[in-house]
Amino acid sequence: MESQTASKTPKYQLIETNDNKDSLINTAIEITEGEYAGTKWLYGKAYFNQTDNGQMIMKFEYELLDEEVDQASPELIDIMGDILVEILEKEVAPVEKHLDLDIIQDDPDLVGRVEELKQEAEKQRQESNDRED
Repeated sequence: MESQTASKTPKYQLIETNDNKDSLINTAIEITEGEYAGTKWLYGKAYFNQTDNGQMIMKFEYELLDEEVDQASPELIDIMGDILVEILEKEVAPVEKHLDLDIIQDDPDLVGRVEELKQEAEKQRQESNDRED
C-alpha cells in the first residue's frame, strides 16, 4: 500500500488583477482544483526566521480577493504557504545558480555595498524576530 502525503498542493494559476485604488496591476494566485477552487489572493510581505534548532519558519501577509471569504482557514493558510514555497523554489533557485560573488572581489565599492546589504538584511531579520517575541 502506497503512502500519500497528507498535504498535497492543489493546482493553481497566476492571474493579473487590477487594484482599483491606485490602478496597479498585481499578480494574484487562484486555486483551480479541490475544495478551495476559485479562491484568489495576493501575497504581501514574507518573513523567514530560523529557530534555535535550525528549522526555518515562514510567515506571510496575504489579501483574499474573494468577497465571500473574509478570513482564511488554517488549512487554506497552509496551502497558501505551500504554494508560496513552491513559487519561491521555482523562481529563486535559478537566480542562486547564476550568482557568483567571486566576480565582485576586484571591485571594493561593490564588495562594500554587498556587505551593507547583508548587515541591513540581518538587522531586519532581528527586528522581525523581536516583533514576534
